[in-house]
Amino acid sequence: MAYSYQEFTGDGTTQTFTIPFEYVAASEVTVYVDGTVLATTAYEFLTPSTVNIFVAPGVGQIVRLERTTNLTVRAVDFVAGAVLSEEDLDTAFIQVFNASQEATDAVASAISVDVTGTVNMNGRRVSNVADATANSDAINKGQVVAITSTQVSAANASAANAATSAIAAAASAVTAGTYASNSEASKDQSAAHALAAENTKDATEIIRITTEGYLTAANIPTSLISKAGYFLQVKNDESAYELVGSVAAPSFYGFKMAADGVSIELTYGRDADFDVDDFETWTMAENISYSFAHNDLVVNL
Repeated sequence: MAYSYQEFTGDGTTQTFTIPFEYVAASEVTVYVDGTVLATTAYEFLTPSTVNIFVAPGVGQIVRLERTTNLTVRAVDFVAGAVLSEEDLDTAFIQVFNASQEATDAVASAISVDVTGTVNMNGRRVSNVADATANSDAINKGQVVAITSTQVSAANASAANAATSAIAAAASAVTAGTYASNSEASKDQSAAHALAAENTKDATEIIRITTEGYLTAANIPTSLISKAGYFLQVKNDESAYELVGSVAAPSFYGFKMAADGVSIELTYGRDADFDVDDFETWTMAENISYSFAHNDLVVNL
């Protein structure tokens, strides 16, 4: 409990506040609103124990009424041989009594170290903290915001990169499946996608060529996402790929692991019926052909 001050929390409407402590003169009472000293023209004493602030403090603002005893001069200067009156004694002792109360409050509200060696801030903010430089320094809010913003920006950049990689991986996974829902050879497109995904170690791996190398989709645009049922073919001017809804008798290319476990067998056909379950990965396309050279897959446009 404080002896020489009282704090209130503003609600936006209350203007009158009670002074719970004694004082000798009104000049000893200071009124603060959120740490700012109010001019004496901003309030009035309605009674010795009541202060009225002309503009109601806002919601959450701290109103502090504080007594500061004048210690520059003694309240009573006793003279030898003079009559010792009760009034003079009271006045002198009130000055000392009030000063001791204020000193007690100052100690109680100051930074202290408790019995565990921990610094106790008594529920107060610490202001005007310089930027930390050592690992053991306290850090101010501005530094925390700056560091956090940098970390958030880095995290967002990583997330964006991850999203881009995921889109590219999804495009490769779609390419590794089938784009031919209109062909008799594509009996179950969903099953083909599942089979393709099961036979890949990640989204960019299509089929195994050797024990140490993998065929990956090259230059496949992300626009292939959600284009299941379309055919991938080369434009007539051979400048790029394009997607078409249907083609006449598209070429079938089926890939499966050879018996030696280190190479790929390629099955090609245009008119025959093929069971896609016989192949680990397969595709249907027009104006594209595949061949092997030195155990490397060659795509011919």
